[in-house]
Amino acid sequence: MNDGQPAEGTVSGRKVAVAIFLALLVIAFATYFLVPKLVIPYYAAKPAQTRQLFAGLSTALLAYRTDHGAFPPEDDLTHYRKVSKNLAKSHSVGMSTYRAVVLTTPVAYLDPRTISDPYAMPDQYAPPAYIRGTLKDGSEYAILCSPGPNLTYELRPPAFRLIHDRASLAAALASHQYDPTNGARSHGDFYHALIARPDSSVDRLDGVIVH
Repeated sequence: MNDGQPAEGTVSGRKVAVAIFLALLVIAFATYFLVPKLVIPYYAAKPAQTRQLFAGLSTALLAYRTDHGAFPPEDDLTHYRKVSKNLAKSHSVGMSTYRAVVLTTPVAYLDPRTISDPYAMPDQYAPPAYIRGTLKDGSEYAILCSPGPNLTYELRPPAFRLIHDRASLAAALASHQYDPTNGARSHGDFYHALIARPDSSVDRLDGVIVH
């Protein structure tokens, strides 16, 4: 007989249930308020890093074009060998295994250890994609392209072979641009295009949205 008082086991069970409820409440609070503050800056930093990377590569490409009269061949970046980031940043791997040859030898237009795409596959050291071509007015273009958060390229070189004017080039790039308002891992690429006109003036098309 317990004189109407709850059994000891029942009281203990309620205390455990309350403790579990409070723990879940704290976890939910942390998830809702704290995790976004930690995760969003991480993802927000990568577009800014991509823009910085494109700026450095653009400078190198234009310097090369000034010296040689044309942008470097596509193979110089697209056939860039992928190696571990840790190896690439150390001197344990020969420079020739991960450098963009034309842009580093004999003139060093860039430091090969600083051109890895922020959106390269995990533990891979690889530059952004590079597409080069000419338009019907004699302009030459060079496009740097990053796959963005979904790690999948939407822009592909064959799609540009039939493009012959600046407006069509701009439209093709814009139609495949990544927009962060569509979600953290939505489709679309980051890009930066240089269009060198016959009069030596250069137009830029920037496709990196940074918030």
